Amino acid sequence: MNGAMNEPLSPVVPFPARSASSYCTEQDGCASIGENVVALNAFSTTSYYVKLDGSLKPCSSSYSACNFSDVQEYTEQEATTTGAVAQPLIFSNSGDMTKAFRALMAGPGVNASAAYLLAETTRYRFSRIQFDLEPSCWAPNASACQWPTRADALNYVALINATAEALASVGADCSVAVGNYPQSQCTSPQYAQCTSVPDRTYSDQCEAGAWNVDVCNCCAYIHFYALRELCASQAAQIVNMDTYQSYPTNFSIFNASIEWYTSHGCSPQRLSLGLLSDQINASEDAVELLAAVSAADVAHVDIWANLWAQPMLMEAWREPLAGFVEGAPPPPPGTECRLGLPCWVLLSLLGAVLGLAALLLLGLGVRRLALKRRTERRRELSEVLIGSMENSEPILADGGSSSNRNSALNRHSA
Repeated sequence: MNGAMNEPLSPVVPFPARSASSYCTEQDGCASIGENVVALNAFSTTSYYVKLDGSLKPCSSSYSACNFSDVQEYTEQEATTTGAVAQPLIFSNSGDMTKAFRALMAGPGVNASAAYLLAETTRYRFSRIQFDLEPSCWAPNASACQWPTRADALNYVALINATAEALASVGADCSVAVGNYPQSQCTSPQYAQCTSVPDRTYSDQCEAGAWNVDVCNCCAYIHFYALRELCASQAAQIVNMDTYQSYPTNFSIFNASIEWYTSHGCSPQRLSLGLLSDQINASEDAVELLAAVSAADVAHVDIWANLWAQPMLMEAWREPLAGFVEGAPPPPPGTECRLGLPCWVLLSLLGAVLGLAALLLLGLGVRRLALKRRTERRRELSEVLIGSMENSEPILADGGSSSNRNSALNRHSA
């Protein structure tokens, strides 16, 4: 615990008004947080998971989905030493999330789970807890998994609200990652199949193995995330996972997914847009993507996965993210940096080239002026010599002028 029991705890650092965050899934993969805090001012560690008995358990090296020796201490230390704000992640392995979540509701329950997260937040001074319970099933047959219904969706909202109320008592809050936009989660026939029957019917069909797992995964995301209720919940932020895309970004779907959330009651100010670390190929792609985020009046992005462990992509992301976090307006179209280099590098190179060009021009100008002056001087000397020759007396054999010689003779005769 931080300090002695009788010492006051330091206040929780409020979550930034503008943020760019990425995820740490293992301890050794996030060593460069401090070096890049200007671009990524928040981070999320895979910190807690829901066990099949319904309890919340901190990640450790014994759990395959995350590899930390002491994730709470690690998260607190990184936040303290780097200045980046921590938002630990609560998740569950794919395939067993619904089963584990139902055990949580039947066992510890909403209030006990919220109390546990409050105790962890108070001890380690977390700014935010992020829920990321996803109902996907990776088994080849849908019958291997349990499938969420409307009742599960409303219980999830209740857990979020109870946790938000508890964390508010120490100045912290919570967020929730959501994937609900049909075009991102389903094909059109899958969505039509999922919505043509009551949720209990879809769940029964999937658990019986009558529907294939791809259709059931589509139905699970549509039914588990009660978007209107989540937008009306006490979560401080809704992380839109439907904006995840492979490069290049389809901005029509990107913008439509944002409108899907706002039309269900999530204001742009409460949204964080999920991006993939390889959703860009170069710095100008990041500029274009973040310009679309800003145009939607959204001030937060969450990048999956561990961007700190991808130095080449980090180099492309760094300057655009730093400008986004600072709230700098995106450059006008056609003025983005090119060649995959940071703008400051390109500007420095351009300045050096212009400087050399100026020196060369100055040198040529000085040389031309010197040549002109030498030419004029030679012309003046030539004119003087020519004038002297035209006005001089005849030269005698002994080398003297006739007048000088006559003067000399007169002096001797006298």
